[in-house]
Amino acid sequence: MGNTAPIEIQVAKEELVRINDLLPAPRLLIGGLAVQRYVVTRKSKDIDLVCDYEEARRLARSLYPSHEWDVVEVNDDAYRPSFHITHHHKPVGEILFGPKVTERAPYSFIDWDTLMQNATPYVFQGVPLLNIQIPCCSDLAYTKLISFLSRSRDKVAKRLNDLEDLADLSNHREFSTRDLLAMISRTGAEKYVHDGFVLDDNEEAIFSKSSIRRQASIFSPREQDRALANRSPLTLDQARELRNALHQLFSDNPPSSQHKLILGVCLLKDGGYGVRVDVICRTLVIDEEIKQAVLKVTNGYCEIATLSDVMLLSGGETVSSQVLPLRIGQSITTPDGQGYGSIGLFVRKPNDDAAYFLTCAHVLAQPDGVDPASHDVYAVGPQDTRFKIAEWFLIRPKDLPTQDTLLAMARVLPSIPLDLTGAPTIQPRVGSQIDSGSLLGQVVKKVGRSSGMTQGQVTAVDVEIVGFKYLGREAAKLDGLIEVTSPASHPFAAPGDSGSAVISETGELVGLVVASSVKQTGSKAANATYIVPIQSIMKRLNIELMIDGG
Repeated sequence: MGNTAPIEIQVAKEELVRINDLLPAPRLLIGGLAVQRYVVTRKSKDIDLVCDYEEARRLARSLYPSHEWDVVEVNDDAYRPSFHITHHHKPVGEILFGPKVTERAPYSFIDWDTLMQNATPYVFQGVPLLNIQIPCCSDLAYTKLISFLSRSRDKVAKRLNDLEDLADLSNHREFSTRDLLAMISRTGAEKYVHDGFVLDDNEEAIFSKSSIRRQASIFSPREQDRALANRSPLTLDQARELRNALHQLFSDNPPSSQHKLILGVCLLKDGGYGVRVDVICRTLVIDEEIKQAVLKVTNGYCEIATLSDVMLLSGGETVSSQVLPLRIGQSITTPDGQGYGSIGLFVRKPNDDAAYFLTCAHVLAQPDGVDPASHDVYAVGPQDTRFKIAEWFLIRPKDLPTQDTLLAMARVLPSIPLDLTGAPTIQPRVGSQIDSGSLLGQVVKKVGRSSGMTQGQVTAVDVEIVGFKYLGREAAKLDGLIEVTSPASHPFAAPGDSGSAVISETGELVGLVVASSVKQTGSKAANATYIVPIQSIMKRLNIELMIDGG
């Protein structure tokens, strides 16, 4: 077979017609024959069909029966088996049928269903082959990128072919850098691409012609990679300085209305502290200009993810629970029943026999921050029964930090009994924002009216949701928060959990739940819940916890 010349391109296309007629449903075609749609100078005779292994073998047997053809299956490629096929008598040349088998590991970063959604039929002699689908230009370029990264370095010719296809496709008028980056992000391949895209001199010469060489920061020069690998870890104070620099940058140059930001300080996976930047956008695609600005200011000491939106956690379904005695996590509402929230903490004042509880302001206040006519607070019981338990007021002392305006405090009626089970067991430290850095990496728990007892990990502190106006008030910003992350399948907090107390594993108060979002890092989703720390607020308000057993 080694002396048999390959078939002509025309014969390969004719074979596609026969394959099209045998396929039970549409399949993707990638590789050189697909690239020819966009790059007419591309020469290829391989038939690179995407299917599973059993379908590949069935097609080979059906197309090339053994009484007429010699079919030799070769398994020397990480991507696929390849079938080398010659006719017993006719000099048609050697057919290379190399289906891209979906089970093979190099394709774990390719979402074939998404590629199929954007594909169109292969056209042969003016006739569309409905069962042979070609990915759109950007998607096909992505398959070439993954193919290049997955090949071992001894496959020199194939690596160069993949890279040349990627470069040529990126220069086509139908190619979109934004769509390519979105695919990389959606499939969770950022690290795989960034770490693996290291070119030798010959490869660099080819890729230098690509339109994406300087547009996409993910294709970093090797010198930058080495510099990042050898950098010293940041201290907490240094990370805070970078976070403040980003705050100033985006205050002076706000991002577009389609993108809002969350800034914070986090622990980096490779050690030390860094800046967490979450981009809030409906498309879950990070704007390249924002990304470049973040990388420049932080010198790479950062983690970047996307969020679809941030929501305050009042509301939720009604719950059937015991009304009395009152306890933390109890479901509460206002007379109009427009929203639900949770009792966070029971507190008391010096020389005052009354009991109070803290929750978030948006649980009880109107959306515009205007006080309602009634300040009555109701506990919610079985069949949505209501029972008046307290009267509330917003915390609005003058000259207090913005976090204070996120809270409301209610005076419990004297006749209402309390159950302090599950409440914090020790008084909180009188801390400042700087002290919150010691929480990074710790596991915390909370008790809320909707999701009950849950736990998560503190993943960021000093968090600011840029541009978010709390209750419509310019001065009331969501700043100085703590981020707690948990799996998306087990969210730390749900609608109705606003005001819930968050407690450390040692029983120490951390803060109250105020908002949450779903964080997207590549293909991985996680629940992000935002906590308002209240230790220093309690000191300023001269209140202390009512402790279980104390």
